[in-house]
Amino acid sequence: MSAIPQLAGGVMLLCACSLLSQARLVRMITLYRLQSVALTAAALAQALAQRDAALYLAALIILCLNVLLLPNALRRIVGRIPATNATPRALTLALCIGLLGVALLAVPPMPLRLMLAVSLAVALLGLLLLAQRNPISQLIGFLSLANGLMLAAIAMPKLPFVAWLAAALPALGLSLLSLVLLRMQEQP
Repeated sequence: MSAIPQLAGGVMLLCACSLLSQARLVRMITLYRLQSVALTAAALAQALAQRDAALYLAALIILCLNVLLLPNALRRIVGRIPATNATPRALTLALCIGLLGVALLAVPPMPLRLMLAVSLAVALLGLLLLAQRNPISQLIGFLSLANGLMLAAIAMPKLPFVAWLAAALPALGLSLLSLVLLRMQEQP
């Protein structure tokens, strides 16, 4: 495995930790986009290393949906929603370190242990964002969780459903975005 997916995993973990401490939705969207760019780089590096067409397709889907389409759609509606409550930075750092430790303990010893632990930590940090009250923050948390799952799928060599997973999770995110928009329109 090349160093690019591991570096991308580190960037994704930093973005996931930073998402918890952000109060401004525009910054959260930017961090999600950066996390998705790192995921695209990991998928492309794995596709080049394995010469796998499904990974090339996954990288293209991630680039189109997670980097371009979803963040732009979120930016268009972010003006209608007030800022979120940010988690204090010290607590954020403690949560990130704690969840990475839990993830390292949860993943059994294997060659890809660090990548799988990082992807699990990213997913768990995304899960923490689902507890916020703001629907956009919750959606970004779900999408960050999906990015963590995609990183785990990309890290596993020759996993047959990577391209399907790359398309299904953001499509589910788009569905959730449409529900959020409907909910916002119903409120006075």
